[in-house]
Amino acid sequence: LAVVDGSGGDFVTKERDLRKFPFYRKMLSEVYPKLRTAETEILSLVTKMPDAELFTVAKSIATGGSSDSLSGKELGYAATLTPDLTEKLAIYNAWAKQTDGWEAHNNVGATLLEQAKKNIDKTAMAKQVDEAVTHLQMSNTKKENAEAYNNLAAAYSMKGMKAEAAAAIEKASGLGGGEEVTKAINSAKGAAQIKAAQYSQAIATLSAAGQTPDVLYNKGLAQVLNKEYDKALATLTEATTANDQDAMAHYVAAIAA
Repeated sequence: LAVVDGSGGDFVTKERDLRKFPFYRKMLSEVYPKLRTAETEILSLVTKMPDAELFTVAKSIATGGSSDSLSGKELGYAATLTPDLTEKLAIYNAWAKQTDGWEAHNNVGATLLEQAKKNIDKTAMAKQVDEAVTHLQMSNTKKENAEAYNNLAAAYSMKGMKAEAAAAIEKASGLGGGEEVTKAINSAKGAAQIKAAQYSQAIATLSAAGQTPDVLYNKGLAQVLNKEYDKALATLTEATTANDQDAMAHYVAAIAA
């Protein structure tokens, strides 16, 4: 080691000095081979179930079957394969039970909010919103994230808690996220600004929130309330073109006209 780590010359010089030791041949045959290591990395595609099979297994897990057959990520993906909110919620709940992770709890909360929006029973809707808040708070307990805070803002808004909704939106904005998360945050923020009668600010915010029918409707509404009727008509025409069954968008377009 004194020769190898020392400063006495180059590699050739050190090799010559090592040869002088009586144990050189034994070192060459028994020690050197063990020091010569190589690492081989093999990249391969993970075998993936067809979507139909994956969804069937996920539904089985959601109804009490063994969860060992799918990973958490597979359960999360399986939930996206159905438009049925009840099925989606059951699979997300199974994911949350399996991993207890922030993403799973956030998705449970978001799905509960979607169910609440469609529920005409006010008592049942309030219960779903409260349950969503619990899961979204759990998500942030696991890891503070913009997605859960943004969904919390929607939940608080549905409960009429304006100050809490505004605080949650600001927290989501501070945490940041990808492009889609930023658009969702701006959508929620724009809706809150309309309720606060900040119409010019809402128009600017919603202009950076994407082009979904809901965003276009809210932007058109803000433009009507801000007395920008021509711009509102153009925006609401986009909204009704994207979703011709949006009665509110047709109604607000009529007001603008």
